Amino acid sequence: MKHIISSLLILLLISCGNAQENKEAKQLFQGIWYNADSGERSLFVKNDTIYFPDSLNVPMYFRIVDDSLELHGAGIDKYGIRHQLSHIFWFTNLNGELIKLRKYDTPTDTTIFTYKGIKPVTSDTIVQDSIVSCQGKHYHYYTFMQSTDNKVLKQTYTSEGIQVDNIYYDNKIRLVIKSDEKVIFDKDIVKKELSQKIPVSFLSQAVLTGLRFDKSCKKGLSFNATLTIPDERMSYLAEIIITPEGEYLVESDK
Repeated sequence: MKHIISSLLILLLISCGNAQENKEAKQLFQGIWYNADSGERSLFVKNDTIYFPDSLNVPMYFRIVDDSLELHGAGIDKYGIRHQLSHIFWFTNLNGELIKLRKYDTPTDTTIFTYKGIKPVTSDTIVQDSIVSCQGKHYHYYTFMQSTDNKVLKQTYTSEGIQVDNIYYDNKIRLVIKSDEKVIFDKDIVKKELSQKIPVSFLSQAVLTGLRFDKSCKKGLSFNATLTIPDERMSYLAEIIITPEGEYLVESDK
């Protein structure tokens, strides 16, 4: 009997969970939607997916549950639906602003909503080559920056205040240092090694975008590694010191 009651409760919970999704509202939501105020194309809804006019925005799975639009990306965000008809969709964005969308009967090209995939921040190998002095000795260094397969997820917002995900490739920078034609250092510098004193929230969305010689110091050769969130101006510098013996030190952020 206990097993029967447990099974009935599970079935009841499942049926209730399925009943929460409003399939009629989901069907009304299909199609291309325009911002009613600006006239710009805003969303293309097809089946269970929402596509965006910015080709870098990752398409998102969605549900309409009760009176909310649920978008499933890096997290689950809920947008309160204020008014919905076959050609009208009003919702409140994450800032509490009322957004009004409108759908038209005229056929519209959907290619603008095509997702173009992950974007490399740099597609070419960048080479720097120079000779510097430290403690009376000359050092020849050169760097190579290349895109990797490591993905960086950046969360951003559409003009309607919808939180979306963009994906980028991270970079690695190979640093080679020679003294008297002898290689004293040869290593790929990657983001995860530069995490000291850099906020986790910034580091998770940042890409390694540069490595430049800064100065000679008592410990050795000082380089600045730059971490940047794609398409934003804010960045952090992590100081890397290579000692004359080829030891690798990450001092701090600047």
